[in-house]
Amino acid sequence: MVRRTAFALLLISLIAGCKQDDDPIVIIDGEDKTVVELEGAVVRDSTHKLLLYNGTLENLPEKIKIGQDTLVVSETPSDFAKGKAYSGILNGEIYTLYKTELPIISVNTDSREIVDEPKILGNLQLWEKGEKTFESIIGIEIRGGFSQTFPKKSYSVELWEDEAGEESYSESLLGLCEDDDWILDGLWNEPLHLR
Repeated sequence: MVRRTAFALLLISLIAGCKQDDDPIVIIDGEDKTVVELEGAVVRDSTHKLLLYNGTLENLPEKIKIGQDTLVVSETPSDFAKGKAYSGILNGEIYTLYKTELPIISVNTDSREIVDEPKILGNLQLWEKGEKTFESIIGIEIRGGFSQTFPKKSYSVELWEDEAGEESYSESLLGLCEDDDWILDGLWNEPLHLR
């Protein structure tokens, strides 16, 4: 049980300062410009120039449409391997793209700054194996004492019934016990910024 819980906690991923692209991921197929809509999630971390993809794409094309932007991949092997770093240019900047089978948790606060207190309104999405398996209105705040001085923050999240946040509800996420309060623990010095 301890091993399973520790592994599940490892899977909870949040990238500080990143956003979930609401637009579908589409692939531009080289010369004929055929556009194909894919299932899955891409999380963009503009600070660390990272893209995490949780989906079913097996072959990596030369160009990937992410929201309104196009990532031009430097190397296009026949297969898109999980855990391997792929370099590309997005809006004139070099980004690193990773395919992962780890669940992705995406938090969107519509540009509202997350502070220590009080919890602010946000939206949480959980993506597993290319599918959105959970979505909720949340209240979120920075947590910790000394850890708040680190470059990557930890967060306290509460699942809210509505945008007012007067009522919370409990839910089981990633096979863990039901609760209305969740902690997204940011290990600031972890190289891939996945946890």
